[in-house]
Amino acid sequence: MLLHFFLLFTGFFLLYLGAEILVKGSSNLALRYGIKKVIIASTLIAVGTSAPEFFITFISSFERTGDIGIGNIIGSNISNILLVLGLSIILGKITINPQLNRLDIPIMLFETVLLVPILKDLKVTRFEGGILLIPFIFYIISLFYIRKENRNLEKNSLTTSPIKIALLVIGGILLLYIGAKISVKSGVQIAKYFGISPLVIGLSLIAVGSSLPELFTSIVASFKKEPDISFGNVVGSNIFNIGFAIGITGVIRPFSFESKNVSFNLNLLILISILLAAISFLSRKNKIPKIIGYIFTTSFFLYIIYLYKFLGE
Repeated sequence: MLLHFFLLFTGFFLLYLGAEILVKGSSNLALRYGIKKVIIASTLIAVGTSAPEFFITFISSFERTGDIGIGNIIGSNISNILLVLGLSIILGKITINPQLNRLDIPIMLFETVLLVPILKDLKVTRFEGGILLIPFIFYIISLFYIRKENRNLEKNSLTTSPIKIALLVIGGILLLYIGAKISVKSGVQIAKYFGISPLVIGLSLIAVGSSLPELFTSIVASFKKEPDISFGNVVGSNIFNIGFAIGITGVIRPFSFESKNVSFNLNLLILISILLAAISFLSRKNKIPKIIGYIFTTSFFLYIIYLYKFLGE
């Protein structure tokens, strides 16, 4: 058991290191090619940080542990909003790019609500996976039609070579994946030792473990005064988790799950997603007050307590 705890903290360290490298590489990429940082956050970083969720869901479909897979996605999206964004607001300065209100947040809400009829029969078919992919593909195509930023950049912002940028981005994503895999694997063993149900493992420990890339990436970005990356990473990751992770998995390998408690957690995800949208649209000067961060973070820990007290066995 001590070995699993050691591996867990080793995974955490790799996640932090990967987040640091990925934020640096993506920022340089945005500066060099005049791409909006919010687009980088919503695509490249979101793909990298959502990779653990995808692999967990995909692998669980083959191992017939659908409760862990679907719990991981729903729990991860809840963690992204309440824990990742909550801590990022508390520890840094988060602002909202207007593009998020026009495209990203509406797509995130649509994908989340779309899960209600799809998961009602406790399974995801190929057709349903395809349905989830449609708004996701529309989202990706729409991003690349958004105009690029003004290329009037400082000379020193263009000194980073394309090869170095590519190595930073790829290296960051790789470290995030390895760190998440180690953290989740050791965390599952620890949870099983205490006799926790598969759904709760997926909703809590695995969800938090697979959300650690988003957590470290967003916190590092907020410290580096990259507020677009922090907020865009969370919203983009939630879109990828549903549209890509569940969508692709459903198309390639349809899966089912057993626990009816999924509906409660899905309804909770919809509620906090709507709350996030309201905060985003109503925030003055596109800034989120720190009190929201404290409310989100506290709510997350209360949610975890609820899971283990009422759904743990």
